[in-house]
Amino acid sequence: MNIEEDYYKSKKSEYFAQFDGFLERIGFLVIENYGEEFKEDIMVEIREEYEVIYKDMPYIGGDENPLTNDLISAAENLAFYKVLKRHNKTLKEIGELAYKAQEKAFKEHPELIPPMTRPECIPYMRYAAKVSREKRFSGDWVYEFHRGK
Repeated sequence: MNIEEDYYKSKKSEYFAQFDGFLERIGFLVIENYGEEFKEDIMVEIREEYEVIYKDMPYIGGDENPLTNDLISAAENLAFYKVLKRHNKTLKEIGELAYKAQEKAFKEHPELIPPMTRPECIPYMRYAAKVSREKRFSGDWVYEFHRGK
């Protein structure tokens, strides 16, 4: 077993607990828009889709890379998107639900608000962008920081 496999296995219970919170937020919104029966139909399917995505996620540095949390969050939303798309929901509908779910998460947990919205985090974001260009992990991505006006 390698570090990539060990990392995701060791974090599975933590990330799936986080995913359960995502499903709870999404569930309320799905009920509001499509009813309880539709929610019951898709929840297991979304979890199964997330299992598949989680198993195949690239290792981008684990706890050494703050973007790992972004990757996990993207995987949650991808599972949701793929399942609702199979149920003939439009990109606009899915996007609005995902947005509202994230908005709800930020209201409940303001500490989760991305640092890009806090000026005191700009030096760190510049540093993280510089480190990303070192390409330390094969599955990671590179990004640049550009301060807005």
